[in-house]
Amino acid sequence: MAQRRMFSKNITDTDAFVDMPLSSQCLYFHLNMSADDDGFVDSVKKIKRVIGASDDDLKILMAKQFLIPFDTGIVVIRDWKIHNYIRGDRYRETVHQEEKSQLSMDSSKRYTKVAEQVQPHVIPPDIPNADQRETQVRLGKDRLGKDSIGKISIDYEEEKTIHNNNPDYSSSIAAWEAVYGFPNAVVLKDIQEAIDEMTDSLVIEAIRRTSLEQIERKGAWRYTRAILNNWKQLKITTLEQVQQADRNWEIGQQAKNNGKGYKKGGRQEVVPNWFDKDEVLPPHPKTQEQPKTQEELDCEVAEMKRKLKEGRT
Repeated sequence: MAQRRMFSKNITDTDAFVDMPLSSQCLYFHLNMSADDDGFVDSVKKIKRVIGASDDDLKILMAKQFLIPFDTGIVVIRDWKIHNYIRGDRYRETVHQEEKSQLSMDSSKRYTKVAEQVQPHVIPPDIPNADQRETQVRLGKDRLGKDSIGKISIDYEEEKTIHNNNPDYSSSIAAWEAVYGFPNAVVLKDIQEAIDEMTDSLVIEAIRRTSLEQIERKGAWRYTRAILNNWKQLKITTLEQVQQADRNWEIGQQAKNNGKGYKKGGRQEVVPNWFDKDEVLPPHPKTQEQPKTQEELDCEVAEMKRKLKEGRT
C-alpha cells in the first residue's frame, strides 16, 4: 500500500469544507491519511478517539457528503480519486470488496452508492386505504397532546443521558489549537484525561487564562495543568464556582492590603490611638537681656577705635 497521501484544493478550498468546524476538518484529514489505496477506512472509532473528535464531527462529514458510510461501520472517502492518483505498481486493492461492490464512479471521479433495485409498488393488505388512513390521522392528532408529549420528553432525557456519558473532547482541543496550534500526543492525552477528571468547560477556561498570561507553548500546558489542579483541590466543578473563588481571593487581598498594625506569629499588636498624633512640646522660655549703660557703650566704642587704629599701622 502506498504511504503517501495527497489532497486537492478543489475539495479543501470549497465553502462547504471551510465552513465546517476545525475538529471536523481535522478528522477528515486523518481519515484520508489512514485510508487504504481505494479510500476505505475501517478504524474510524480509533481515529476519533486518538484525535479527540466527536460523533458530531463524523456526522457533519457524512451530512456534507465528504464520506460515504456503510452498515459495517466502514466509510469511504467520496473524493478519494480526486485527491490521489496511485501508480499501478504501488496500488494494492482494498480488502473491503463487499462495500466496494456497492459503489460506482461518476464522471467527476467521485464515489456514489449504487441505487438499490426499486421494488414494484404493492400496497400490503394490512395498510388501510385512503379513507381509513385519513380517519386514523385525525385520531392521531387528537391524541397527540395526551400520549406523545410524555414519550418525547422521555426520549430526550435518554438521549441527553447517553450524550453526557460520552465526553466531547473536540471543544477543548479546538480552544488549545486556536492559541498554540494542534496539540502533540502528550498534551492531547492530558487534555482528554483532564476532561474525564473535571469538565470540558473548566479545561477551556483554564486554557483561556493561560493564554491571557502569554505563556509560551513550551510551558503552556504545565501552567494550564496547575490551574486545573488548584481548582481540583478547591473541589471546583463549575464555572460559577470558579467565579466565586475569584471573588473570595479578591476580598482576601483587599483585607490584607487594608489591614493595620503589625502581625507576627498569629498575634495582632494593638496600637493606642495617641500613637499616630503629633507630639506637642511646650514653648521654650526666652531670656530677657538687660540694657547696657552709656558707660559700657562708650568703652566698647573706644575699644573698636583702638583696634582699627592698630590695624592701619
